[in-house]
Amino acid sequence: MNWSEEHSTIIAGLDLGTTKVCAAIAEQVAERPPRIIGVGQHPSEGIQRGAIVDAEKTVYAIGEAVRQAELMAGVEIDSVYAGISGEYIASLNSTGMVAVGGEGGWIGAQDRARVL
Repeated sequence: MNWSEEHSTIIAGLDLGTTKVCAAIAEQVAERPPRIIGVGQHPSEGIQRGAIVDAEKTVYAIGEAVRQAELMAGVEIDSVYAGISGEYIASLNSTGMVAVGGEGGWIGAQDRARVL
């Protein structure tokens, strides 16, 4: 069996930093080590000292970093392993879904409030 005939898994990672947001996409094939197939980054204007101070700017930076990584990798991702550090960070795993009808497909504060 060659590389293309084996089952592969796409893994995506995201690092939210004070200066930049970085995204990486890897392909895992069988028992081989993951291979990085796409990377992206964008300045992080919405995060200061590990705290998200502007959600819209942070969302934009994440989107741009992920878009660049997806373009390079030639795949679209639907989930990521995310990392962020800071003294006020707490997390919980959650899944939510809500229909959005915003102009231009933008997700606004009301949409975010409904899904949470």
